[in-house]
Amino acid sequence: MTPMRFGTRFLGAFRRTVVPLALLFGTASPAWAVLDKVVILPATPTPCDTIIARVTGTLPSTCYEIIGASVRGPETIPCMRPGPCPSQFHIDIIVREPNPDVMPPCAISPPYERTFDLPVFTAGEYTVITHERVVPFSVTDSIVSESFLTTAFVARPDSVCPPVQGCYVLALAGDRPPGPLCLVTTAPGGTACLNLVLQNTNPVAGLQTTLQISDLMKPLPGLPILSIPVASVQPVGRVAGFQVSHTEEGGKTKLILYSTSGATIEPGFGPVVRICYAIPPEPVPSTLRVDIGETIVADALGNGVPPCPTVATGFAEIGLPNICIEMPVCDLNGDGVSDVLDIIRLVRCALTSRNDSTPACPDSIAARADCNGDGTIDIRDVICCVRKIVASRPEGGTALGIGPAIEGRNSIGFEGPAQWVNEVDGIAVLRINTATDWGGTEFQIDASGARIRNLRVLDPGASSQLEWAVDGSGSARGMLFTSGVGPPRGGYRVEVMLERSPGPGATLVHLTRIRAGTWMGDPATIQSFNPDLQISAAPVTSPMLLKARPNPSAGGTEIGFVLPAEARVSLRIYDVSGRLVRTLVDGPRTTGVHRVQWDGTDDRGRTARSGIYFAKLEAGTVKRSERVLLMR
Repeated sequence: MTPMRFGTRFLGAFRRTVVPLALLFGTASPAWAVLDKVVILPATPTPCDTIIARVTGTLPSTCYEIIGASVRGPETIPCMRPGPCPSQFHIDIIVREPNPDVMPPCAISPPYERTFDLPVFTAGEYTVITHERVVPFSVTDSIVSESFLTTAFVARPDSVCPPVQGCYVLALAGDRPPGPLCLVTTAPGGTACLNLVLQNTNPVAGLQTTLQISDLMKPLPGLPILSIPVASVQPVGRVAGFQVSHTEEGGKTKLILYSTSGATIEPGFGPVVRICYAIPPEPVPSTLRVDIGETIVADALGNGVPPCPTVATGFAEIGLPNICIEMPVCDLNGDGVSDVLDIIRLVRCALTSRNDSTPACPDSIAARADCNGDGTIDIRDVICCVRKIVASRPEGGTALGIGPAIEGRNSIGFEGPAQWVNEVDGIAVLRINTATDWGGTEFQIDASGARIRNLRVLDPGASSQLEWAVDGSGSARGMLFTSGVGPPRGGYRVEVMLERSPGPGATLVHLTRIRAGTWMGDPATIQSFNPDLQISAAPVTSPMLLKARPNPSAGGTEIGFVLPAEARVSLRIYDVSGRLVRTLVDGPRTTGVHRVQWDGTDDRGRTARSGIYFAKLEAGTVKRSERVLLMR
């Protein structure tokens, strides 16, 4: 069996055996990690076999590190033919670039190998899609380069191996990728939410299970179960329309998920119940373990469904079922929330002088202000805390009323409609009006059917700073604060770059979770005006190639394309003579907007000369091209 190759940076045998000199001498270089092959063992398996996918690949040097390797599936591929449809597995491998600040000597890296168990429950056709992506050292949700390999195999029935009647696996997961110990982290008095994740091979009609919480730090025999109250329980994901009931007794929570209409949960993998615990404000153990007890899963006829006899590797990214209780990061004022009020106080703390008559940074605050742990309070701690806060999920914060913008008072809202550059890219302006004692404002922008791409403050002034982060759903959290005394006259205008969905329908961008503080770090009243921005989404009916930005470019530019449906895509850079310079994409891509960075080099890593180049997109039968001007 020979796997199909469609790597975005397929370099051939030469690139896989030669490492650039820059890597050998410990300097930065573009990432050229590639997948070599995927082998299924045994070659002609049956559902009773232990089936393994062996993946081999090549890293640019020993300074690159594999930080993630997981598999999910099987997932059924819809089809129109009689009989069972094929299924697919997805293997994800994440490679991290070297630390640019600590670059040790780098050697040629030998090929790596990873093996993955494939839980095959029935005979049939299976596809394994392997995706390797290289990410920057500090930003794991960005992609430097990526490559794909696809291979297929057939699991054949065996007379000795009876057909499997279906099975399930149940586990717990958090809302975000887990840490080394915790599924979810919260503060005393906060809320900890977990997802009950179900993987089922056949349709099921409902399930019943029991959850219990204990102190992980005291794993003693006979330890009493802790009684942590449940704040809410609700069905999610594939079980829309189902009902969920729960009872609490003796520290145990019994859940029942069912449907009164006779609906079933189709085969697949994903969360089905979200349960939130109300952590008490008084001292609680630092780490709580949540265990799944006795479980019953039933099919549509009321028959019991057995648990799967093998470990379902789709749960590889879930981690340990623990809740960690920690004080919020950088909570200088001790109110249990990390927000702009703490940053304002931290700025004052960093600017304080020993000669001040009233110290702005007493020991009680300084102990919580040293974010980087170096024993001093300075601008590095301000940056450290801001980045931690904007990258976390806020626990609260709302606008204190909606009304008109009044000069001299704190208010925030959208200024006019969004302006669109093309079918998917647009710009909106957020207006922040400030009182004379204003010290900072924090806000969140939720986008339904769209994504926030970037925030930029216009004319910020020398003493103002905007920090922001975008989460996986496309919502942005921003924080604008000043290190000076008072805001600039006229307030601020923040540019919001939008990316709307290429599908039909309306998009709503909503301003929420607003806080403001005075120059001294005390809470300040703020109201919102025009908090909602309605956007009409223009449906994209055929593949589009977006204009490169920036263009002209001094060496790096972003090229985007839009797909109305999943398609095999190639995106290549050519010079004016028609010679291929660089292959950026070559493989299948999902529906939606995709963006690729071109760093101005060719397929051998050499710097391209100044001049005119053409980005050419092929998606199915559609071909598009755009001119790119490179100016060194």
